[in-house]
Amino acid sequence: MAKLSNRLLAAAALVPEGMAVLDVGCDHGYTVIELIRSGRAPLAAASDIREGPLSFARANIEAAGLSGKIKTALADGIPENAAELLPAGVPAALIITGMGGLLIRDILKRGEERLRLFDAMVLSPQSDPDEVRRALSGYGFFIRDEVFLREDGKYYALILAERGDAREGRELSMAEALYGPVLLEKRDPLLLDYLKKQLALRARIREQLSGSRNPEAAEAALERIGREEEVIRKALERFRSRK
Repeated sequence: MAKLSNRLLAAAALVPEGMAVLDVGCDHGYTVIELIRSGRAPLAAASDIREGPLSFARANIEAAGLSGKIKTALADGIPENAAELLPAGVPAALIITGMGGLLIRDILKRGEERLRLFDAMVLSPQSDPDEVRRALSGYGFFIRDEVFLREDGKYYALILAERGDAREGRELSMAEALYGPVLLEKRDPLLLDYLKKQLALRARIREQLSGSRNPEAAEAALERIGREEEVIRKALERFRSRK
């Protein structure tokens, strides 16, 4: 089996120990194989929208000798037969990685009735993380932990959400939705580096726009950049204060 990427290893490590797992968009099945091999999950299921990757996943699962512990399903989003794929009476976690935040948000919405099967979710949106974080509380899930990492020059956030009482949740600020309430609380050093780079990037864009031949478009872009800068600065304030 190919070596698991750092991002997928981090996703596997966020799964609460002892939970069965359903990996939606499993690609070649490496994450669920790692979870079973490590003993972190007792049983697992893997689904993908495409037959090609799912065939590879089945082959990898069989080669690992884990066909008896990992079920597979061809499905667009959370499989309709998710209840049959997961063992009865065992807490379960849903994993969705390698997709844009809007797609993850839509998968959760379309599979809302089946979210009752899960006690936790590990999500890693590649874009629009604010859409995912804001959607969670509507399904009774709240962010318990987050990991921020860089791989192949790109930054990724991984979110562990667990089911909880509604009183545990609260409305996220824009900075928290974009950059993660737990990451900000932790004062994650990699996130700090990322925020500084984002602020510097916008300063360079401002300089480029100053010589624009289209003043109206430049003004609109500068207004948008100004709003983004304000959110970044609010996030940076969290590194100087616990409030």
